[in-house]
Amino acid sequence: MSIHSDEVLAQRASRSDGAALIELAFRHWPGLHRLARHLSVDADASAIAEEAFGRALGGCRLADVPFRISLYRQAIALASTHGRSLPAGEAHRLDRACLLLRDVEDFSAEEAAFILRTSPAIIRKRAHRARLMLAGSFALFAGTQAPFCLAVA
Repeated sequence: MSIHSDEVLAQRASRSDGAALIELAFRHWPGLHRLARHLSVDADASAIAEEAFGRALGGCRLADVPFRISLYRQAIALASTHGRSLPAGEAHRLDRACLLLRDVEDFSAEEAAFILRTSPAIIRKRAHRARLMLAGSFALFAGTQAPFCLAVA
């Protein structure tokens, strides 16, 4: 594994360094694809992740924003404008995105808020709501009672 930062690798990859691009892909493709898959139709997740990589490496990065944050922000923007997003409620989609960014991809509330263009308080609230929904789903699957604070539909 490389000891170079994402920023160094991104600079090298943007200058056609294949090894740097592969290292960035190993680091970020699984999480980026997972997020795109949860925000869009499965067939489009790879295209969204690939285009987000291209944009983040091709100069669409914001100045002074870490590569990883810029990459995920590009993916969110692409998923929301891709045209084949999930028809289910926008609120559930955002809840899932908050949960994924916070609990799976390990972004801080502030980083996730920047990626999703909202406030850290909203991120914490939506991630909590998604955790409750997940707990309710597990309870239904196990045949036990859902947490008292959750109304399972």
